[in-house]
Amino acid sequence: MEQHILLGGKQGQGINKASEIIAELLARKGFFTFKYRDYGSLIEGGHSFNVLSFSKDKINSHNEKVDLIVAQDKKTIEKHVDRLKSDGSIYRIFENFGEKDLGRAYNMVSVGVVANYLGINISEVEKVLETELGKNMEKNMEAVKKGYEFSNTEKNLEDRERDIKVMSGSQAIAEGAIASGLDVYLAYPMTPATPVLHILADREKDEEMVTYQLENELAVANAALGSAHTGAKTMVGTSGGGYDLMQEATSMQGISEIPLVVYLSQRAGAGSGVPTYTEQGDLEVALKGGHGTFPRVVIAPGDAKESIKATNEAMYFAENFRTLSVLLGDKHVAESDYSFESGVTVEEVGRNIDRKEVGDYKNYRITEDGNSPRSVPGINVVKSTSYEHDEFGITIEDSKKVEKMVEKRKRKKKTIEKESEKFQRYKIHGNKDSDTLVVGWGSTKGAIKDAVKKLGYKFLQIIYLEPFPEEIKEHLEESEEIFLVENNSEGLLGNVIREKTGYNINNKILKYNGRPFRKDELVEKIGGDE
Repeated sequence: MEQHILLGGKQGQGINKASEIIAELLARKGFFTFKYRDYGSLIEGGHSFNVLSFSKDKINSHNEKVDLIVAQDKKTIEKHVDRLKSDGSIYRIFENFGEKDLGRAYNMVSVGVVANYLGINISEVEKVLETELGKNMEKNMEAVKKGYEFSNTEKNLEDRERDIKVMSGSQAIAEGAIASGLDVYLAYPMTPATPVLHILADREKDEEMVTYQLENELAVANAALGSAHTGAKTMVGTSGGGYDLMQEATSMQGISEIPLVVYLSQRAGAGSGVPTYTEQGDLEVALKGGHGTFPRVVIAPGDAKESIKATNEAMYFAENFRTLSVLLGDKHVAESDYSFESGVTVEEVGRNIDRKEVGDYKNYRITEDGNSPRSVPGINVVKSTSYEHDEFGITIEDSKKVEKMVEKRKRKKKTIEKESEKFQRYKIHGNKDSDTLVVGWGSTKGAIKDAVKKLGYKFLQIIYLEPFPEEIKEHLEESEEIFLVENNSEGLLGNVIREKTGYNINNKILKYNGRPFRKDELVEKIGGDE
């Protein structure tokens, strides 16, 4: 059983919060969910919608056709009625309930509609609201009851004995950073990286860390180098336009070898692009941004669970090898909600923190004692400079000494490559015996994984873009048919694969309208029927 529910309305009507509450209801009943969020670059008044997909089996993406539409405004009907399945249901809340009467609780009518449609007892809704909202319960429950009475029960979901956790990519990155002993997080707000700043700021006192919003991205990157110079585990967050401004600082990192972790959350570009939509267009700048040559690590997680682990690994490489680590995400991973079975406690990393359960993954210890593995001011005399320098930080121009330092950084790159082999740099999903291979990275994971499951194909997911796992060539060579799937207009991963392995993938499925791939879309494009 797989169901897709579309909730739509004006921005500011709480569509996303209503979807989160419904996802939590389903998780408590033991169902897996995936939530796609779509909204424009307006604070209030534009159209927004969520597609919440759920199943008794793991689900990682959404479809075009939906089983239920809940409309909080007329535009939802105008834009999405063609998406409704022939046997689907539709509820026009805006025709029957006044937003002025219910105020900020208006979206809870949608929660009541969906709960009754799915056969979920209203008492279960009340328990979730107590956890999720915790205040103004009377007004919220009044709205839920109105929606409950307005809808019909069309499903009857039986409880499944599973402990399901729902988490967005942004929440996962924050969790991974905290679990890794983050000391300082610096950022200037830029969609879609901003939620990580908000999440960490909300938890900074409990987790004994510092979050700070500076005046622009130049200040962020340079302050981060200063913070990390003192020994603090430091991370910054931005999107493509902000990362452009940070390139002078990333180059300084390369020669000063001050650890730096950058969360680069991609959105549609160039320029300001389509600010609240997704794209995988920043791969080249992540791999090569900054002048000169210097080592770096670039990791691209494909969902929330991988984002926890990838954040930990990015911090591990930065601290232990004094390198630049780029955590390469995008809007689709950051603002989608994923679900997975909980039950494994995070290993303590860096500090003695009583971590909560966040899923089946294992953190890699940053350092054995939680302290920086490098010399820091206050313990030793430490000099950091943007000029070429010797091992003592003294500026040099002598040709032999310059050559020696360049070769030292080249050796470090080789050491990082060797160390990266300890980690899962790529994954194989689906039917491992299939002669048809689909290749992708980052946020395309969910739709590809669901599509190949239906088609019986194999999926090669690249997680480490630098150091690149060149051993994937054997998987390419043994496949009879290969499809490259990317959310950009040029097939940027394909270019990297050709550069690193000499293998050229001709069958490219590229999407560059700011929207992510859907499962049904990929099934059709790769060669099957939904």
